[in-house]
Amino acid sequence: MKAFYLEPITPDMLAKKLTRELGEQVLRYERISSLHNKHPYEVKNELYKKYLEHAKQILDDVGGFVRDYLPGFPSCQRINFDYVRMHQMELLEEYGLLMKVRAETASGEKELHVCFDLPSFVSTAKIFLRMKWQYVYLYNHLDSRISFVIGSPVNPKTREQLLDEAMEEFWHLALFPYLVEKLNKRLQGAIVAPSDYEVSKGLLIEGESVSKAFAFASFREFNRKKGYGTPEYQPGEKERVILAEIEHSGIRRALREFSKSKDL
Repeated sequence: MKAFYLEPITPDMLAKKLTRELGEQVLRYERISSLHNKHPYEVKNELYKKYLEHAKQILDDVGGFVRDYLPGFPSCQRINFDYVRMHQMELLEEYGLLMKVRAETASGEKELHVCFDLPSFVSTAKIFLRMKWQYVYLYNHLDSRISFVIGSPVNPKTREQLLDEAMEEFWHLALFPYLVEKLNKRLQGAIVAPSDYEVSKGLLIEGESVSKAFAFASFREFNRKKGYGTPEYQPGEKERVILAEIEHSGIRRALREFSKSKDL
C-alpha cells in the first residue's frame, strides 16, 4: 500500500532523494517551487486500447465489489459512491511531482530538479457550515474525484498493483461519508470552530488507515469471487489493529459498527 498525505512528499523522503541524486550528504535544502504533472491516459493505438480495457475491467470489478457492501439504494452512501465512480473518475498514465530545490552540501550549494511518482488518490470535497449554533461538515460528492494512475503498455502496472490501488481507493471513497458523519458527532456541542486544516488532515489520515484495513480484509473474499489472486503486502501496525476487528466481525458488520462510532 502506498501512503498519501496532505503533503505527499515528506521532508525525510525529499532529503533521501537529494542525497541519492547528488551522491553526498545534504546539510540543508530549500524548496523553491513545485509542479504537479498529470498525464491523462490516451488511446494511441490498439496496444493502448487493450491495456485500457484490462485496467478498466479490474477497476469495474473492484468498484462493484465495494459497492455491494454499501447500504442498498437509495442510501446516500451508495448514491454518492456511484456518482463519483461513474462521473468523476479519471484515468492517468502518469502522475508526478516535479520540485526545484536548492541544496547545500559539503562541496557547496546546488540547484536541481527532482521528480517523484505519485500514486492513485481520492480527492474529497466538503462544505463547512454553522447551523443553529452547531458546526457541521457536509460531504460534497459533486466536486469529489477518484484518480487512478494505471500506467501504460510502455510502463505497465501489474494486475496485483492495479488491484491493490483500486481496492484501497474505492474503499477510501466509500468510507468518506462515514468519516464525515463521525466527525459531526464529535462536533456536537463544540463552542470553538474547528481548524479546517486539522480536520482535513485527520479525515485524510484516518481515511487512509481504515481504507487500507478494509482493503486487506477484502482481498480474500474478492479473490474467491473473481479469482484475481492476493497482492503480497503486509498491513502496518495501525492497520493490523483495525484489520483484526474487521476479520472478527466480517466486512458488512464492521462497516455498520464503524458508522456508529464517534472516534476518528
